[in-house]
Amino acid sequence: MSRTSTALAAVALGGALATAAPALGASVSLVGSSPANGAVLGPQDAPFAIPLTWAADITGCGVPTTTGKVVLEGEGRVRAGNPVTLDPSTGQPLGGSSTYTRATSTPITFTWYAEIVCPGAPGGMLRSEIRTFTLQGNPPRLVGAFTVRVHGTPQVWTFRPRCAVGACNTVMTRAGQKGAMLRYDPVKQTYTGTFGTQKIAPERICRTTTKVRGKVVRSRTYKRVYSAVNGRIVLNVRAMGATPDRATAIVYGMVGRQTAQYRYTPRAQALGCPPGRRATAPLIALHR
Repeated sequence: MSRTSTALAAVALGGALATAAPALGASVSLVGSSPANGAVLGPQDAPFAIPLTWAADITGCGVPTTTGKVVLEGEGRVRAGNPVTLDPSTGQPLGGSSTYTRATSTPITFTWYAEIVCPGAPGGMLRSEIRTFTLQGNPPRLVGAFTVRVHGTPQVWTFRPRCAVGACNTVMTRAGQKGAMLRYDPVKQTYTGTFGTQKIAPERICRTTTKVRGKVVRSRTYKRVYSAVNGRIVLNVRAMGATPDRATAIVYGMVGRQTAQYRYTPRAQALGCPPGRRATAPLIALHR
């Protein structure tokens, strides 16, 4: 599971730009605030916005106007910016700038370059130098309310980190439980912890049957009749995104499991429910 924030948008370039040595009387250069070749960006708390800026000289292409764009490769994908029209008659510097926005929890390396349509070049295309940059990344912050389906039954869990920024140990609370400290493992990106008692464990239900001469004549299902004690929770981060202001990378989705000793309440005992046992329930958590 995964959720990320990505964008690659191109706009016409309006500032003064330096150009590389001409080839065939034409050139494409990576300029401005673009990352240097081999740059390592981060660690990050919020999604990066990386400017990919280029300039062009279309002399020697044999055409009065042409187009150019940025090409970004990484994570097994090739992303191309919107083509920019290059027209010397406008008197504006020729080039463009694309911004790539990305939130990541682990390091990712990208390769990028700019290219223009140039009939005078081999293959009809002229490329700039090829550069790489690496987003160092940072684990997303586990905070806020989540809908958690434990064995398919929804609950609401709330997480409160014990640090000001980033990923760290977090307190989880839910109905019927005072709270559980979940300890963060930065290598595995997992949260684990224990809890004493959840007064009502909605994922456990009771089914009773009434038989006459060995034949079931009545079957009933009772909910919210078990508690959970001496429990253990394991959560694995599977999706991430950002806060609405894009200031912080946060967890959006998790999978995991809960293991606990389930006990029947006095009501369950009166209904004739079985006493319960220790069991493990799978869970899926999504940010609300």
